[in-house]
Amino acid sequence: MNLVHVIPIARGMQKDHLTYFSAKEIERGAIVTVPLRKRLVSGLVVKVEPALLAKTALRAADHSLKKIKEIKCPRFLSPHFLRAAELAADYFAATIGSVLDSLLPTNLLGECERLETGAFPDNGPSPFKPEIQVLQDTDEQRLSFYKSLIREEFAKNTSVLLCLPTLSDIDEMMSSLGKGIQEYTFVLHGRLTKRALVQTWNEAMGTTHPILAIVTPIFLGLPRRDFKTVIIDREISSAYKSLARPFTDFRVFAEMLTAQYGAKLIFGDIYARTETLHRVTNGELVALNSLKQRLISTAKNLLLPAKSGETLTPESQRLIGHASEHHEHTFILANRRGLSPIIVCDDCGQPITCERCEAPMVLHQAEGVKNLESHTVFLCHRCNHRQNSRAKCPNCQSWRLRALGSGIEKIIEELNLLFPDLPVFQIDSDKIKTPKQAREIVADFLASPGSVLVGTEMALHYLKEKIENTLVVSADSLLSLPDFRMHERLFSLLIRARGLATKYFVIQTRYTEEPLFNHLLTGNLISFYRGELNDRKTFNYPPFRRLVKITIEGDKDAVKKELKKLSEELASYEPAIYPSFHAIRKGKYRLNLLMKLPTKPWPNQELVARLKTLPPNFAINIDPQDIL
Repeated sequence: MNLVHVIPIARGMQKDHLTYFSAKEIERGAIVTVPLRKRLVSGLVVKVEPALLAKTALRAADHSLKKIKEIKCPRFLSPHFLRAAELAADYFAATIGSVLDSLLPTNLLGECERLETGAFPDNGPSPFKPEIQVLQDTDEQRLSFYKSLIREEFAKNTSVLLCLPTLSDIDEMMSSLGKGIQEYTFVLHGRLTKRALVQTWNEAMGTTHPILAIVTPIFLGLPRRDFKTVIIDREISSAYKSLARPFTDFRVFAEMLTAQYGAKLIFGDIYARTETLHRVTNGELVALNSLKQRLISTAKNLLLPAKSGETLTPESQRLIGHASEHHEHTFILANRRGLSPIIVCDDCGQPITCERCEAPMVLHQAEGVKNLESHTVFLCHRCNHRQNSRAKCPNCQSWRLRALGSGIEKIIEELNLLFPDLPVFQIDSDKIKTPKQAREIVADFLASPGSVLVGTEMALHYLKEKIENTLVVSADSLLSLPDFRMHERLFSLLIRARGLATKYFVIQTRYTEEPLFNHLLTGNLISFYRGELNDRKTFNYPPFRRLVKITIEGDKDAVKKELKKLSEELASYEPAIYPSFHAIRKGKYRLNLLMKLPTKPWPNQELVARLKTLPPNFAINIDPQDIL
């Protein structure tokens, strides 16, 4: 009889380990099924000891031990992965089980008994600490570098793991990097069926030839022993940060994991995160091929002043008309879906917000919506609640509501009025439900000379070919959001759009003096970075401080009381309390507590120990993507 210490792979656990018993022999690293409250969950075995040697502990237990129900996989996670997960649990002030839950795909655990896992001997952490390198360059140049790197690693008989944040990024990379090595290239992502997942995993594990694994973040732990290079591309993407507690950052975990088994780690992007570039400046990370400081464009770059309420300026209209006449393609990048992203009352100035969650209502075409008195509808992009667009202002009961800003539908509506015969295509999350749909629309757009594609950021994932003209029409709304990463995010988005254009790259804006746009038009990455770094230093934001955000939601008076009490306990860290940007969600009030801490040392063991004792309704976010 053995005592088996198990980490339940589940969220909401307050304990790292639970103890069960089993008459069967079980190895450390096995996946088992265990009873937890009134359900069965998967768990990771971290320690096994004979029951006879633990009699004292058994007598002292205040409950009867339960039996392990099933051994699903005798050996699953490598010891290196487990140690990295333990480090990540401390870093993110979470239990190991919740971190594992965020790091491992559900389909993988459900099929683990059918997966090849290989033998990963536990020789302890690698004594060899390779440099962490940063590659900041255009998509074309990074792709060329990766191709050469893969050939070099294959020649050394070692494998490469390339991690990308989203499935659309994988589609784009696979079409280029997989050429010539298809039989040694394996793609793993969360949308694979169970059958395809098992087959691809086992083929990747079973081949004796070095491989290229192209994966989304939840497959970073593919346990091949010959991965000597790991690439985190598009490293600025917010998709590397999980959206639920424990808010794992896969970029941080990749550093921990590769350090365990001595693999080289490369961060790549057209513009790296400000924190990453600061680490290069401080000598913590190493620049690959010297960081690209300025991006050269063959297109003519223009900044067009726009008036308030103007969807397309006269200059933009002339550009589109000229392009159509000369059979040139034009891509119009819009930031918002719908007709207008903001609705305000003309009499009292009150913005119209969702009656359920208080997010701003967006004006949409009312196609398919019944029993409306008009052809438009207010739609909440947060909770999908719909309201009649002929509603009165809830503050002053006025009928005089005004739509501000330009969404995709409004741009298309204006294009149809100005150019009735112009082929217009659309890519946004309202229109596109599958990657196949997006690829088909891009193909139709490119096959239609003189056509226009109107799209949100989503369209950039599918536009792989250069086109003549790119026009940005609604970037201004992002500048007004009180988010310390927003300028960085907008710069990264627009620099990618700029790289598409061969003839004209145009931004129309009401903020022609905004430095970000001037850096963008000249492709001056280093000047933007210096300005961003200076602003963050002024306001004590990363990389000069480590942010810890704690969010709680519920009854307004109750959450205020709870956070006030916690704030008093953490007074030495000078916490600030403030409502969330969208203070109401699903009828519950949301309140934040924010601490700005020294970046090192981290984890702060005393603070982490206290945070880990907080109940599950306290959402603890280390290095949050935003503080709203």
